Amino acid sequence: METTQARISVVTNACALDADRLHMTLPHWLRVFGDRAAELVVVIDPAPPSGRIASLHAATAGEDVASMLAEVQAVLDELTEADSRVRSTMLPSGATLDAILQRWFRNGRPLRCQAGTPIAAFIAAFESATEPLVARLDCDMLLHDAGWIDAAITSLCSGGAEWVEPPRCGLRPERTIEVSTRVSMLHYPRFSHRLLPMRPWPLDRLRRFHRWWHGRPPWLALEQMLEKERRAGRLRFHYLGDEPNAASLGMSLHVPTRDHARLPIIESVVAAVEAGEVPAAQWAAGPNFRVEAWA
Repeated sequence: METTQARISVVTNACALDADRLHMTLPHWLRVFGDRAAELVVVIDPAPPSGRIASLHAATAGEDVASMLAEVQAVLDELTEADSRVRSTMLPSGATLDAILQRWFRNGRPLRCQAGTPIAAFIAAFESATEPLVARLDCDMLLHDAGWIDAAITSLCSGGAEWVEPPRCGLRPERTIEVSTRVSMLHYPRFSHRLLPMRPWPLDRLRRFHRWWHGRPPWLALEQMLEKERRAGRLRFHYLGDEPNAASLGMSLHVPTRDHARLPIIESVVAAVEAGEVPAAQWAAGPNFRVEAWA
């Protein structure tokens, strides 16, 4: 397959907290992937955020989830009007969602991990794709492509890996990298054939009891499950940051909170990352956005 002809389904999932971040990232991704993006699909999880996710974004019980979901939908409606490749769908429920989870897991139906990170919504995003090549991104990720997309396509289509990640800002090749779901590219039919259904990995027995006692799920995060599969030799993971030319391929940058997405400087940050013009202080700080590095 010629990389210039490859078509990619770009997918993500979002919750009620994500209107500002979707406004920040979706037009950016369309520019980064360009004509290779056959579609950009957003799966919306209507359930209120919980656990670590709610704490990270300072979500409070007093916030109107319905109103925030309406803001999310308004952002998506605006983007869909501007570019017909953008579409959104609600996270399925009932028998439809159960069938999706059954394709992924031999037993158990994990919706969220023990810390509140989505599992079902991540999986539904993958399942929403219509192209074999799928790029799944968290809705708070910024990208600079100087060759990593083509390198990922080559790795996937040659059968060298099922899961490929671009270099992360600031991480050197000598660092040990585990599987991440923040930015990933898959040849989804090959990934599915090789790995699925897989085991829904839980916490250890003591921590499972603790989470059960507090009414929380027992599951590891999806990326932790995938890391266990990688270590067992069932998933081939290719981190492009380990390549000798990693510095010339581009990178990803994580913008952790919705407050960051509301900063007055965020549009200039997006433009700079897109162009590969990242301050040395941010590169030194690593793959998570540091506002002081952009002063």
